Amino acid sequence: MEVLSIIFFFIVSITILVAFHEFGHFIVARLNKVKVLEFAVGFGKTLVNYKGRKGTNYQVKLFPLGGFVKMLDSRELSVEPKDKANDFNLKHPLQKISIVLAGPFFNFILSIFCFFLMYQIGVVEREPTIFDIDINSAASNAGMRFDFNNSSKNIKIIKIDKVPVSSLEDVQIALAERIGNENQNSVEITIQDERIERNYSLDLSKVNFYKDIDLHDTSLAKPLGINLIPTKIKINSVLNEKFLDNGILKKGDVILGIKNKNFNMFEILDYIKNNPNTNIDVQLLRDNKVYDINLQIGENNNKGYLGILFDMPFTFSIKKYGVTDGFYQSVIDTYKYIEKSFTMTFKIVLGELGLENVHGPIMVAKVADQSWRLGFSQFLKFLGIISIGLGVINLLPIPLLDGGHVVYHLIEWINPKWITKAMEETWLKLGISFIIMVFFLAVYNDIKYW
Repeated sequence: MEVLSIIFFFIVSITILVAFHEFGHFIVARLNKVKVLEFAVGFGKTLVNYKGRKGTNYQVKLFPLGGFVKMLDSRELSVEPKDKANDFNLKHPLQKISIVLAGPFFNFILSIFCFFLMYQIGVVEREPTIFDIDINSAASNAGMRFDFNNSSKNIKIIKIDKVPVSSLEDVQIALAERIGNENQNSVEITIQDERIERNYSLDLSKVNFYKDIDLHDTSLAKPLGINLIPTKIKINSVLNEKFLDNGILKKGDVILGIKNKNFNMFEILDYIKNNPNTNIDVQLLRDNKVYDINLQIGENNNKGYLGILFDMPFTFSIKKYGVTDGFYQSVIDTYKYIEKSFTMTFKIVLGELGLENVHGPIMVAKVADQSWRLGFSQFLKFLGIISIGLGVINLLPIPLLDGGHVVYHLIEWINPKWITKAMEETWLKLGISFIIMVFFLAVYNDIKYW
């Protein structure tokens, strides 16, 4: 059922994104009086075909991994004299560029709409609460030391480089600026602890964000030694009668680690789920004393369980705006994500970010399903962010992508004689080769980090 859910929400997400992207090409082509022959979502065998009043075939195809708008083009088809005025090839290069750019532009419009609707409904965000500081890390070396047992339960990051942050996502965006920027050797982080604000300057000279990232804690605060996921699990209730009757586990006990190793909450839960019918050695804190105990993991539907309820110490807030403020914030968010997407893309191209950051359809499918499970607002947020990513990628000056077509038509505008058959063939081969390479790299990373 989980796999079917992932496939379903992947298809829904890609269909919406591609349809809106192609609709941009379609509507601007019509505005420029170019005849549209086909409007297709997907590739492969045609599942649905409807012919409109103006002769356009609207199609839904088998594989939802893209789409296309086929226009009347005398380079590919013979054009009757009566249709010359609707020939894409005979339009001015600037008109062609406007049609090409409309796809990514409509992706950005879709993002604004998704964010706007999300803010009307209200979106839940997790505050950047700190649960632990790693020893010998940039954070501990800067003097970040807190008594997590006796201090305020909500020690949190409130500013990065004097810019306010209120959620995990704000922290990610602020710290992403530092990836690959070798000239910025420090970052200033402001922490609030029991209403007291403290500023810390963290040395980044030995921090490698993308190599030090943790698969179970993908926050960019983690390479700094700041844990925004609990490294200890406090037991709230014991449902397993075997543990309860023998006093093996009690309410208030704290699991510190497994097999003498420290793990965060999600790592411990994953370990339990993935190891049914096995025994584990657990470090347990009770009444300020540490005990080593052995627990047997049970099994239910091929997944492990202990029969324990944990405290969820996260702090959440709801972000919601009125119509005017919501629209304004949606535009700001869209601009912000466009800027960050271009920055991260160029850092990958320049080698400042590792190729492991390139992901593809499998990761999109997984995140689409996860976002839906978190609620409709989170799904809208996911759609908005992915739509921006799709728009930005298509603007890259790579053959076959919209950005590549823009370069082609700019050359055509400057000097049409530069456009030769040999140049077109080489351009096409380069584009196909590049897209195939990136696709396989993305799928490889998706499988590796599944």
